[in-house]
Amino acid sequence: MVDRPHSSEPGIPDSDPLKFEGVWFGQVRYAMHKHRSLTIANTGQVPATVNFIDRPVGPGQDPGLCPSWVSLQIDDGTGKLSTNTGKRTLEPGQAFNVELELRILDLGLARAFNEGIESLEDILVLRVENGRDHFIPLRGTWLESSLGHSISKLIRIPEGGIRKLQRQKPDSSKHKSGSVSSGSVLSDDEALPVRWSAPRELFRLTEVIEELSVRVTAEWGMLNDSSTPPPWETSAGWPFASASWTLRDQIQRAETLADIAEALDTDVSFDAVVSSTLTHIQKLECLGEYLVLFLQAIPDGVVTPALWHTLDEGLRKQEKLKTSQQASSEDLRTWAQEILSSSPCHSISFILVTSLLDRISSEIMATIQHSHPEILSKPPPAEFMSSIPTHLRKKLPKEGKEAWRLGVVRGVAGVVARCGVRDEDGEGGKEKERQATEERKVRFLELFMG
Repeated sequence: MVDRPHSSEPGIPDSDPLKFEGVWFGQVRYAMHKHRSLTIANTGQVPATVNFIDRPVGPGQDPGLCPSWVSLQIDDGTGKLSTNTGKRTLEPGQAFNVELELRILDLGLARAFNEGIESLEDILVLRVENGRDHFIPLRGTWLESSLGHSISKLIRIPEGGIRKLQRQKPDSSKHKSGSVSSGSVLSDDEALPVRWSAPRELFRLTEVIEELSVRVTAEWGMLNDSSTPPPWETSAGWPFASASWTLRDQIQRAETLADIAEALDTDVSFDAVVSSTLTHIQKLECLGEYLVLFLQAIPDGVVTPALWHTLDEGLRKQEKLKTSQQASSEDLRTWAQEILSSSPCHSISFILVTSLLDRISSEIMATIQHSHPEILSKPPPAEFMSSIPTHLRKKLPKEGKEAWRLGVVRGVAGVVARCGVRDEDGEGGKEKERQATEERKVRFLELFMG
């Protein structure tokens, strides 16, 4: 009834070395696309009615026809794929194809695979009416990612990347089929020595983003028509905010994210794996997206809830003081650095990130000043201002160079504050309180930007 599954990917075997009888996805890494096909055929002598049914699940597993990491569509021979998994009657000799797609983009799921909480092992259940159920195993090998680890773990990854560490530390509790990893190679903070002052992945990301931002802003006028405004003039938060991106193809972006992850996790140059067909601005925007994902995936953030609690208390006290009594920006920076220094790896990571934001903001302002300074005397366009959340526009000047500068700064700081500075309430709490907290986070980042 079920023909052997096959892969659409050249050079990838249909099964693992042990001739696994099921759907073998092979090695799977973050954002990587995998496609497999099954052929369901009636090899009997009489008509057969079949359909996929909800598979049995254990505690913590998602119910449904297939696990959350696989999407299932059916091609009934017309060439069109459908999510309709209802009953189908097959005459003897008739068949239909089942297309399975796998791409892990969910950060929570990637973290669960890293920690061995989830595994790439599940089943599909095909029911034959008045017959027996067919159980079709799904299986793959997860390649560990640096996404989703704490900073204290990331600073222990040796040169060569986390993938090299995964190969060097065999997991004796693996299934003999080699299908799953039962836990992270960084599960014990004390098992490996500290090798870096901050995650090496963060050093590499901030360095390449800074280099590309300088290049992209410098070459925009040479490569584009003067009537086409650059994205940093129409949307605050470029290159980190999704609304500012020029590359809109979601599949192409996902493929590029997979390449960036591979470069970091195997410690090879970005140019060696990232598609050469992308323009510099497209690469920069994808790297910006990945940096946001990387920060978002750190369980306790760059600024941890405990650190933020202390910082937030001080910032709240400053708000209650009269303007003449409030500390200067320089004094506040010094005070904040002393608090952050209690966790050196978080402090250095924070400086790496804010230094990058400061450089990008400065580069944008210098580019505007050089290319057409006349707009700096005018109010930023409504499109630009509307890209900044309403509660972050408070006290922004209405026009002039300072309006532009603070708009640019608040745009990038707003994106990073949401993913890099963690508070104890998280996404909870009343909306008004949540917005007030986000304002303080953004102003806190601004202390270190110009």
